[in-house]
Amino acid sequence: TLQLKPLKGIKLELSGTYQETEDKMPGNEDLDVAYSPCFLGYVKASWEGKNMTGALMGTYVDSMNTYWDETILNHDRSFGNRIGREVPGYFKLTANLRLKDIFLDGTFINFRVTNVLDKEIYYPTFTNTPWADLGTIGRARSWLLSVGYKF
Repeated sequence: TLQLKPLKGIKLELSGTYQETEDKMPGNEDLDVAYSPCFLGYVKASWEGKNMTGALMGTYVDSMNTYWDETILNHDRSFGNRIGREVPGYFKLTANLRLKDIFLDGTFINFRVTNVLDKEIYYPTFTNTPWADLGTIGRARSWLLSVGYKF
């Protein structure tokens, strides 16, 4: 993790994790572990002013495989296969803007946009959703407007 504060009120953050997970169960040594991305990354740029804060946050999740099911019968009459396809990695960008003390002290308006780039995001299927063998699709771009009072 790396954090920088280049100017007053501005903060930059960058972090990542790389992992190599192995399945030691007999017969599974050559299989990629299900639901285990090799790389996770996170970046955030934020600023804070007198009555306004904002941030851009990006998250990267590497590709993932699904569960290996020993009971699946293959076309060649052998057994064992994934319950769904590998899903590709994705990058999701989120933006947030908060205006404070707009109407009265303590009031705020918050505007958040998730999946700013409107990327198609797939999550690997699970045993309770075997019909979704291509993966389950994540949310498209979405907006949230909040008005509140902090006391």
